[in-house]
Amino acid sequence: MVNDDWFGGRYSTLAWIEFSFAACVALMGLNMGRFKLTRPGFAYAASMAFIGLTVLAMGWAESLWLFILWNALAGLALPFAWLPIQVYIQSAFKDKLRGRVSSAWVSSQMSVQPIGLLGIGPLIDGLGIRGAFAARGGGMFLAGLLGLSVRATREATMPKLVASQAE
Repeated sequence: MVNDDWFGGRYSTLAWIEFSFAACVALMGLNMGRFKLTRPGFAYAASMAFIGLTVLAMGWAESLWLFILWNALAGLALPFAWLPIQVYIQSAFKDKLRGRVSSAWVSSQMSVQPIGLLGIGPLIDGLGIRGAFAARGGGMFLAGLLGLSVRATREATMPKLVASQAE
């Protein structure tokens, strides 16, 4: 809808929009090992708040390249949310619980996706494209701030790996 309404609806434009996000997620994902993140909850909540701000900004991007910039910044931030939490789940829980915890985490994420997909159409119809960006970005930003306001989330630390776990 954004591509059609704002940027002329060309396939190449849509490709640039999608590529900017996906390439930045992949690029940052490949380089996450360089960051020694010790607080996975903080990283997750701060990343969600930042991504929320980029989504808000996309709603008021006046040009394609500005939209792509905000989209790319969201892509650079996403691995800071996903990867530390996954490492935490893989290292903080005993073997017999790890699969269940990971499954519950992924299931909760996947169960929310259809709600978002079903809700975006009426949200755009009711608020318009800019309003939908504001609602989604604002919601993500506030959810990130809520996470940052919870001390246990902010201060959760990555478990120290013993030699047998690190291999």
